[in-house]
Amino acid sequence: MDHFQHRLELLKRAIREGNRPAASARAVDLADIFAASSDDGSSTPPPALPHLPATLIEERKQ
Repeated sequence: MDHFQHRLELLKRAIREGNRPAASARAVDLADIFAASSDDGSSTPPPALPHLPATLIEERKQ
């Protein structure tokens, strides 16, 4: 599991548990990853970025 996916899983777990402080911290972690440039110098976001809102909505519904 890559760094982004690991942080996403931590965020999803915090949402499932209703832990707002942890969810907020994990969201900041993900925002930092989005803001960082990739290794090749481009600022391409992680591949899962387009699916993030849907993932979070589904986690919240469960």
